[in-house]
Amino acid sequence: MEDRMKLQERAARGADATALLTEKFTEEWLTGVKSDALNALAHAKPDELINVQADYNAAMRFYNALNALARKGEQAAQKLRSTQE
Repeated sequence: MEDRMKLQERAARGADATALLTEKFTEEWLTGVKSDALNALAHAKPDELINVQADYNAAMRFYNALNALARKGEQAAQKLRSTQE
C-alpha cells in the first residue's frame, strides 16, 4: 500500500514537471537561455563572467531536474499501470 502511494506521488510530481516542460520551460525557452548567456558573455566585464556562468548553470540544472522528475514520474506511472493489469 505504501509503495503504491509513493508511486502515485512520484507520478503526480512527474506529471506536474511534464506540464511545466510543455507549457513554460520548452526547448524554445532553453534556446533563449543559451542565447541570452552567450550574449551576456560577449558583453560582460571580467568580474561579471562568474555571474553569467552561474546563471546559465542554474538554468541548466533546473531544466535537467525537471526532465529527470518527468522521467521518474513516467516510470512510476508505468509501474502503477502494470500493477493494475
